[in-house]
Order: sequence, then structure tokens, then C-alpha cells
Amino acid sequence: MNNDIILDLDGTLSSNGANSWVAPDLKHLTTLNSDCAAGSGALAGTTLCSSNVQLRRVEFKDANPTSNFESNDYLRVLRYDFDTSATDLETYLLDSNNYQEFRPNQFITGSKSWAVPFVTGNKFKFHWTNSGRTSQSDFDSLNVEMSERW
Repeated sequence: MNNDIILDLDGTLSSNGANSWVAPDLKHLTTLNSDCAAGSGALAGTTLCSSNVQLRRVEFKDANPTSNFESNDYLRVLRYDFDTSATDLETYLLDSNNYQEFRPNQFITGSKSWAVPFVTGNKFKFHWTNSGRTSQSDFDSLNVEMSERW
């Protein structure tokens, strides 16, 4: 499976019931989320989500000025719903293995863009990085668009 997000209307693909979801295997979709889990067998490399949640594509694009972004700037996303001690939260935030990185979408001419699926009703932390360090991504404006349905 590539980057497709599939709404499984009758549940036959995911075996997860009607109106469930099949998505790419992304850390921020499954971390701390009991309604989404890694697929197995023929669906290895996917995330399977029940009908209790909704998935939406959010696109971050048209940062102005674009000169502050380079072609190797990644958008890093972390699931941020957290209900434990501050010490555990700090450890969680500092662990780079908990973040999902997204490369810029190079298919939109003249624009740097990052398209990311999100499970609705959750909190996420995101920032841009460059070669593993936090970049000085400073912009005056950035368009954020959410799909009605992926």
C-alpha cells in the first residue's frame, strides 16, 4: 500500500467492520490510539482504524516566505494525547522514535507542501526539521487545508 487512505464501506478489506479505515503504516496514527492498529498478513504495512474514528488529510502549503524552507525540510508529527506524569511526557516528547516524518510534496509546482493524514479528535505536535535538527522555519503565513473525506 502506498499513501492511499481507504474508507472500507462494508468492512471486507479491513475485517474491521463497515466504515472502517485502511491507511499507511504511520506512527502518529497508532501511537496512543486503541481505535487504530498496525495491519498484519496481507495488510502488513498498513494502519487499520475502526469506524469509531475519522481520518482526514491535512495539507500544509504555501509558506511565505518560502526561502526559509529547503527541499530537505521534513514535517515531524507526534501524537500528543497524553495522560500520565510530566516526567513520562518529557521522555515521550524527547524520543525521536515517536515522531513520524513527512517529506515535502514535490509534485506541487512552485510550492512546498506537506500532506498528512490525521485521526480526528486527537491532539498532535508538529514542527519542521532539517537533517535531524529543528530548523529556523519562520514564516508570516501558511495555508492549512483539511479534506472533507480522504
